[in-house]
This record gives sequence, structure tokens and C-alpha cells, in this order.
Amino acid sequence: MIHKLNLEHILFLDIETVPEEKTFKDLSEERKKLWEVQHLDTLDLCRYNF
Repeated sequence: MIHKLNLEHILFLDIETVPEEKTFKDLSEERKKLWEVQHLDTLDLCRYNF
């Protein structure tokens, strides 16, 4: 449980991603499959209440 946080001891990272292609349709078949697998994994994680 977090009681009190000293913000001077926290490192915040702002990570920006750059797309490989402009649209999903432009991805190779391999990249589409990889994206879909990652997307499904993310959906599975969303089912849990943290």
C-alpha cells in the first residue's frame, strides 16, 4: 500500500512510438499477425482488476 510518495524520487518517462506503416493495411502479413497477438494479450490483461 502506498502511503506517501516523494515525487522527487520518481522518474517519469514519456515514451512516444513511431508507426512502422501509416495504416494497419500497409503492414506485412507477419507484422499484422504479431500485432494481433499483442492486442489479444493486452485484452487478456484488461480482464483483471488491479
